[in-house]
Amino acid sequence: MILPIKIYSQYSPEIPLEWQPRVCSLSVIKMILDSYSEDKLSFQDIFTEVTAIGGYDEKYGWNHEALVRVLRNHGVNAYRQEFKSRKIDLENKTEQISDYEKELINFGVKKIVKSLEKGFPVLVSVLRHFKEQGTMHSVLVVGFEKADENVSGLYFNDSDIKNEQENRQIFIGLDDFIEAWRQLAIFIEK
Repeated sequence: MILPIKIYSQYSPEIPLEWQPRVCSLSVIKMILDSYSEDKLSFQDIFTEVTAIGGYDEKYGWNHEALVRVLRNHGVNAYRQEFKSRKIDLENKTEQISDYEKELINFGVKKIVKSLEKGFPVLVSVLRHFKEQGTMHSVLVVGFEKADENVSGLYFNDSDIKNEQENRQIFIGLDDFIEAWRQLAIFIEK
């Protein structure tokens, strides 16, 4: 199952060159707004609105709460969710992944699939090119595949394409997705 959502390239001529490597999240927001909002915004409008509300930090990138706010400002009900769990050592003031994180990740994947089944894509934060050394990156999950009633992988739109005419969904196996997923998501619903 794949939702028919057009890909918007972060290398579009309408985007200033100096921002092109850093606007994947805004390109995904444009994909969502073009598909689910009556407001048809240019990329520049989205950029101006997100930055006006303080949605960009040089160190951390695009703030998911600001992205949610922009979606809501244009009639798309959205919320962010994190699927992380840490065990805190209070004495040493350190943290490590808790025993519950795997359970939360599985819950997150099921929630993504349920959203897709309802007809809504999910913005997820991943490592660029799904590689361990990749930088932070956002893609739009638009579909999934099942094998023997289990989800075997996800389809996503990636704005990190030079040519919008490619307009293809990319498939990633579930284990590879989980490995590169930063356990952050923005869900939309009506």
